[in-house]
Amino acid sequence: MSTTARSRHSRVTDRGFRSSTLVVLVCFSGFLTGCASSHLHLARSQYYRGNFEQSADALSELSRDITGRALMLMERGMIQQARGAYKESTQDWLLAHELTEHLDYLSLSRSSASLLINDDMLAFRGAFYERVLLHAFAAKSYMAMNQWDGAAVESRNIISKLESRDEYPDDAYSRYLAGFFLEMQGDWEGASLQYRTASALLKTAHIDEHSGSITRATDGAPSPEPGLPSRMRGAPAQLVCFISIGSASPGYRSRAAGRAHEHPEYARLFADDIYLGRSHRLTNVPHLRRKTEKVLKKRQKAKRAARIAIKEAAAQLVSQEDEALGDILRLLLFSLETDDSRRWETLPRDLHVARVACPVEPSEFRIALYDVRGRKIAEQALTSPIVRIGNVYGSFLRVF
Repeated sequence: MSTTARSRHSRVTDRGFRSSTLVVLVCFSGFLTGCASSHLHLARSQYYRGNFEQSADALSELSRDITGRALMLMERGMIQQARGAYKESTQDWLLAHELTEHLDYLSLSRSSASLLINDDMLAFRGAFYERVLLHAFAAKSYMAMNQWDGAAVESRNIISKLESRDEYPDDAYSRYLAGFFLEMQGDWEGASLQYRTASALLKTAHIDEHSGSITRATDGAPSPEPGLPSRMRGAPAQLVCFISIGSASPGYRSRAAGRAHEHPEYARLFADDIYLGRSHRLTNVPHLRRKTEKVLKKRQKAKRAARIAIKEAAAQLVSQEDEALGDILRLLLFSLETDDSRRWETLPRDLHVARVACPVEPSEFRIALYDVRGRKIAEQALTSPIVRIGNVYGSFLRVF
């Protein structure tokens, strides 16, 4: 074979090799995504079954691939909190925060891959509301360890994010939580501002900016709860309990989930058979998600159009060398043309707060759960965490 012929053959072979390599890489990217998803699915499924140890084991070793590391840390932090490993949960959420804030996710290689395949190729940063709630849940773990300074730091992180949220939705629950921890640090001016801001976001509850107390609201005006009057009014101590109810993800039904009316809608709190008061829903996570997705769709429209054009150009380029291979690539690329569906699946559906008068040095509280029809559907004891600062007790509970 002549030198010219060998050169021409080499160029054709190289082009064919590059085309084949591109197809293989596209297939391989889908394989890697599936591997990571299987570990997450197992961890989430075990979590919602109440098997927290098995759930933690599923994520005991995190992938070194940066693409889904922050998501795994968010999920594992929630699992660690559920099993009472509060230090480990704060460590996971701190690492997740560092990843979402400080690493350069828009590297040239990953940006190029996302333009050719989909946004699953970008490292997960979480939706805006997820990054806010990361700090809210971390603050509760700090509280459980009596580390109020750490909780106050997370509160300021919440406020900083929400004050620079741009078009993204505000979050009354995170506002209230931030206000509470500022109050516990003696910053009443900062706390009052957060309580006032949170109250303005609510239609069914009213928050007193001077005390942080929460009452039901009718037409924007506070009103007492009918029936079951509290016998603790004027008591020297208060309980502030953050209650998470249900699952924000329809794909992961909780243990208690049955017919729609059996979902817990609110909680009543008791101590020594004395009724203390009820919880109030401040945030519905699916509602935050829907409002966030509307913002993201507007921002992603141009990028999606560009990606489709690039995919077609890549397929045509390969078709010039091998028409069949070009058709295969086109089929693969457009089958992967999906929105980024990754999200923090262990987040609750509803985020409630109860702030009630209570006895001094209570040993435990009872939490009774009611459905939308006002029927009692479950009851459980709350014995831990219960921490105290001054005359205020703080606690939290996850209800599945």
